[in-house]
Amino acid sequence: MPLIHVDTDMGVDDALALVAAERLDGVSLAAISTVAGNVSLRQATLNALILRRFLGSEARVPVWAGSSPPPAGPSIDARHIHGEDGLGGATFALGPELRESLPKIDAIPGIAEAEPVTGPVTILGIGPATNIPSLVERYGPRNVDRIVLMSGAFFDVGNITGAAEFNAFGDPVALERVLASVFMSPSCRSISPARWCCPARWSIAGRPAPARRSATCW
Repeated sequence: MPLIHVDTDMGVDDALALVAAERLDGVSLAAISTVAGNVSLRQATLNALILRRFLGSEARVPVWAGSSPPPAGPSIDARHIHGEDGLGGATFALGPELRESLPKIDAIPGIAEAEPVTGPVTILGIGPATNIPSLVERYGPRNVDRIVLMSGAFFDVGNITGAAEFNAFGDPVALERVLASVFMSPSCRSISPARWCCPARWSIAGRPAPARRSATCW
């Protein structure tokens, strides 16, 4: 069964992507790593722990704490879109018992300390690319089947500047490293708008394709 590692900055769309990754037939969610983007790294990690609890995946799916973009880079977030907690304020309604029962964020292993699964894995990056080079190193290039990024503006204008989409703008240095790496040979690079990749991906999963406006794809 194909393994998927989701690297996420845990906004509302990321939560939907995680639910899909966990529930789709024919794929297995191997691990979740968090990155600063829509919200801070700490908030993204908390959101991942909360969502994992609601998905009932705590015993099987580890959460790894990733990194924030380097201080020299642009400092942005998307709390004005996703809410102060990144999930539209939903976490503020949770009782203290649930929060206290979650693992302590400071005890969550970083990528360098985490124990990766064996076997080919697809890294699905749906936040800034900060963690991607470290994830490739941790799994080992031979164990990474492919990297799929929700990043860049190729068929439209950017949503931060005329040329830059949010995730690409969040850590352009890491994104450049990924795209220029030996691992990313020219023969394995492709660019697909969401409206093209969604129907094919869902068809492979044996389910009807969603409406073309959907953008949660890999």
